[in-house]
Amino acid sequence: MAVFMISGPDRVGKDTQARNLKRHLEERGNLVHMLHYSAIKGDDIENRSKELYRQMFGMIRFSEQNKFSLILNRAHEGETIYGKLYRGYDAEWVYDLEKEYQRYLTNMVLFTFVDSAENLIAREDGLSFTTDIAKKTQEVELFTKFNERSHIPFKQLIDIRNADEKKVWQYMLEYLTYIRSTNAKV
Repeated sequence: MAVFMISGPDRVGKDTQARNLKRHLEERGNLVHMLHYSAIKGDDIENRSKELYRQMFGMIRFSEQNKFSLILNRAHEGETIYGKLYRGYDAEWVYDLEKEYQRYLTNMVLFTFVDSAENLIAREDGLSFTTDIAKKTQEVELFTKFNERSHIPFKQLIDIRNADEKKVWQYMLEYLTYIRSTNAKV
């Protein structure tokens, strides 16, 4: 059993690929639970986020103990992007949180999708933080940086430019095949 995290800016295809991954894992006989994390509203967002993501890591531990796969559609990575750009705090604590729970990351896979700021804005549905090209470019850069800095052992950055949904899914399958060839429990 493994934990899969789907990451990237708004309108990059995370929901679609999370559903593809869930179907794929279930076809392989896995019991799968999928969680979709969204923005926390209200006061004291940073501390409330810290508590939420501690609970998320508890769920990761629970999934390992109870032998089911877990798909996280967005998760703690968003704090390093949206906290910094829009909420006024630097969420370096995210990396410390990963270190604290590192023993539960051994069978975790991170897929980070990125696209050009222009393409993301063109697909905007009115629910994102911004349509400002400079801010959207920063979001993409920060998602890329998170992918590089994260302590999650298996990470794949996928630039979806010039790739349709099927091609992106093919990239994911190829990476999963590679991971399995290393005898990882994914």
